[in-house]
Parts: sequence; C-alpha cells; structure tokens
Amino acid sequence: RYFAFDEPVPLKKGLLIYPVSIKYHDDFIMASDCLTIDKTESIEGIQSTNLSYLLLKMNDKNNEMEAAKFSQHFIRICELCFQMKYGICCKKCGKIYDYWEFLSMISNKDKPFSCECGNNLDDNSEGFDANIKYKLNEDTKQREVLIYKDFKNPITITSEDFDRFRQIVMYQNLPDYKDDSWVDPDMREDQREKQRLLAKKNNGATASLERKIVCVAAKSNYTIKEIYELTMRKFIMLLSVIDDAMNYECTRIGLMTGMVSTKEPVEHWVYKKESDDLYGDGITVDSMQAKISSAST
Repeated sequence: RYFAFDEPVPLKKGLLIYPVSIKYHDDFIMASDCLTIDKTESIEGIQSTNLSYLLLKMNDKNNEMEAAKFSQHFIRICELCFQMKYGICCKKCGKIYDYWEFLSMISNKDKPFSCECGNNLDDNSEGFDANIKYKLNEDTKQREVLIYKDFKNPITITSEDFDRFRQIVMYQNLPDYKDDSWVDPDMREDQREKQRLLAKKNNGATASLERKIVCVAAKSNYTIKEIYELTMRKFIMLLSVIDDAMNYECTRIGLMTGMVSTKEPVEHWVYKKESDDLYGDGITVDSMQAKISSAST
C-alpha cells in the first residue's frame, strides 16, 4: 500500500521514509551505493553488520577519498529519504545551520558566532551538534546512527533498523530493483559483464533523465512541470508502460494486417508476467559473446 500510493513508510518512533522525487533521481542513484555495498567483499565486512561495514568504509583512513564519498552519499540518502537537511543543530532552540555555513560563521574571528536564541560556543552554553551522527553502543558494542529530526528526541538507528531501511528505500524508489546480495559474487559479475556486452551490441544507446522526461511528456497527458512532481517510482513505471503500450499496439496492428507473425501470443501491456528468479534466464558471458559474434558474421 505504501509503495502503490507513494506514502511514506514508518521506520520507528515517528521517523518516516519518504519516496524520492524524480527531480532528485540522479542524486539518489549516485548516493544509493551506500545502501547496496556488499559487505562480503572483505574479511572485515563478513564479520560486520551492514551498518558497521558502511561506517567502517566511511572512516577508512587508508582511502580517504572513498571514505569521503560514502560519508557524503549516506548523508544525501538521509536527506532525501527522511526529508531533512543535514547540518549543525542548536541544542537550545533546535535551529539547524547548513554545515559549511556554520563552519564559515564560527571561523570568522571578527564576529563571534551566536545563535538567534543567544546560544553560543562558550563553555557554559548548551552547545551545537550534527543532526546526523553515529556512536558506539557500549552495551551491544555495535555502531548505531542517531537521527535528530527533533534535537530533544534523537532516534537511534540500530544495525537491524538499517537493514530494514536499506531494503525499503531501494524497493520503494526502484520498481525493478532485485536484491542480489545472496548471489555468488562471480555470477553477479558475470551478469554485469553480460549487460555490458548487450549495451555494446545496441551501440551503447542511452537516454539522459531530461530526455526521458521529455519523452514521457510527449507520449502522455502530463506536462513537464507535472512530471517534476512525480516520485521516481511512478516515473520509472510510467516510462516503461508507455513503451510497452506502444510496442503492444504496433504488434497487434501488424498481426491484424498480416504484416507480422509471432510464435507466442503477444504479452498484454497491462497484464505482464514477472520472473521471481533473478538469474533464471542468466547465461554465461562466454555464451553471450559467442552469440553476439555469430550474429555479426
């Protein structure tokens, strides 16, 4: 129900996971790698929870560029999915300052920083803190994330909460998403290579998000402005349905005129079969390469 009607999904204690708008499609796709990271890729990961491994990557002193990337991506995912702005919060009044703006203000020696409520950086003040942070739980010895939508009542995201969060977010926004974390890494890589070969066979044809938006507007009653208000999930489904409907109509017309013949009945554009087996139709890269080579000779 939540997915079908684009309703926010409750996570815990009033914290809601909101579907992402199509306007932030590219941001989401880029940042979602922090949710799909494979913890079985290293010994440290195998011994960790998904959340602990992500935080380990975010604090990797041996690869500071990757650590910064994962930190920024996790913050962006929280901003998009919890509909909050990452920043520094005044513990007295709850006002949130943009992180970089706050650093700029406190570094100005000519003008000592003070919040609108009078809170400042003195030792006797109530202080300031980030509204997305993590800590080590002394009882469980597991790392946890603290989300401060209300600074008086922080919400703790445990490793179990994070596992649920990462699943919900991916399925909520990408209707064709399939979790392949259980698949053998070699098979997963084999399928990626197969997709790369297929793209090469199709001359690597791609379409930007802007072009997809224009195409949906051209083939539907939606205006471009209205499309901007759609969620990612509904936009992706709409684009796919438009393509299915056009192909179905053309094929049916071809069948009725005798210009087209098919061995199997034409699949209806509304009632489509979905495969439950993620790799049920998978073939090896060698087989795919041989098939492409034979087709080109």
